[in-house]
Amino acid sequence: MKKFFEKNEILFSIFLIILYVIPTSIFKSKFESTDYILAIWLLILSLFIILFITKNDLGKYYGLNL
Repeated sequence: MKKFFEKNEILFSIFLIILYVIPTSIFKSKFESTDYILAIWLLILSLFIILFITKNDLGKYYGLNL
């Protein structure tokens, strides 16, 4: 993932947006009560992004205090 990020940051951002939009819309359309399923998915995605930023020391690059 780091090489993909370093090669093209914009495509990496688009990948994360797609990773957010497609599963979220699938969860909303296939399940009646999506509150807990959607919350779990968004928590996992958020943790992945936070871990990626902290592991690769990108906090200062993006102006975050992590």
